[in-house]
Amino acid sequence: MSAAYGKTVGGKLQLKGGLSLKGVKKHTKKKKKKNHDSKKRERDDTADDSEPKPFELVKSRGSGRLLSSGTTLMGQVGAKFLQELHVGDAIVIQHPTSLVEETRIVRMVLSDVSASISSAFSSDLVSSTPFYYIKAPPEDEKQQEEEQEKKKKRKMDEKTAFGTYAGGTEKGGQYTYRVRKSGAYGGYAIVKEMQSAKKAAASDASRLRKFLEAGRGKTMVLTGAGISTDSGIPDYRGPNGVYNRNKDFRPIQFQEFIGAHTYRQRYWARSFLGWPKILNTQPNGSHHALTELQRVGAVSSILTQNVDRLHTKSGSLGVVEMHGSLHEVEATRTRWGN
Repeated sequence: MSAAYGKTVGGKLQLKGGLSLKGVKKHTKKKKKKNHDSKKRERDDTADDSEPKPFELVKSRGSGRLLSSGTTLMGQVGAKFLQELHVGDAIVIQHPTSLVEETRIVRMVLSDVSASISSAFSSDLVSSTPFYYIKAPPEDEKQQEEEQEKKKKRKMDEKTAFGTYAGGTEKGGQYTYRVRKSGAYGGYAIVKEMQSAKKAAASDASRLRKFLEAGRGKTMVLTGAGISTDSGIPDYRGPNGVYNRNKDFRPIQFQEFIGAHTYRQRYWARSFLGWPKILNTQPNGSHHALTELQRVGAVSSILTQNVDRLHTKSGSLGVVEMHGSLHEVEATRTRWGN
């Protein structure tokens, strides 16, 4: 506006290009008037193109489903909170109990499966619930730049993450470790290698031995479903796993388990059906190999996602079971003594 106001002659405001706002005289030739009109249309078109498009509120379907406990949101399989939600966005659900649509404001996004909202829903979502989100209007360029920086950092974190923790991307195949340098000065060198899905060879065994030696007995091993497949237990997400064989089956979440008796019935029915097979399963060569590595001091401890307790059966000590074990049950509450 200041530039427009500066282009005044004799107290009369002129538009860009030197055109005066003073009315056109009647004696002006028609040809000139035609040229004047065409130039005006060109300026109007240019002004329309330069104007930013108005922000529109769009209601989008969120990936995956969610549960809630108070103001905490817990994403389930397929949730992408980090990619889809930002502070200030609105999150919309149709409450499964009342069937009433409820809207809350996102206050914090911690990961793809964890976020916080402005206030709790009318009651906690104890069953998987679909959700929608509405993007908040952008505030300024600085905030947009900060969001871009966050996205860049998140992508870099996913590139350096490994395996299961690679944010659902194709990355995560790189692992990093250090090896002691040879020579008089000593020190350590950082080694980065790409993990590839191929059959093990003799050279792989040699590399593994060097890797464990570099750890000097301080290596912790993380195992998942794949180590128990040779014992006859199918991996959960593999071609023969329950997740792919039965699309309607999904694991029971903790909030569902404690929230409704029907979920507890389903859980215990499945557990009793699968228990005999788990009870009679024996450790395989991989379990025994880890036990031997632990015995000779190459491995300090084992952290497992499995609930079959095959590491303990093979003789390993100090096994940390991230998800507990089917061999033990702990009551959340009891009526004994009442």
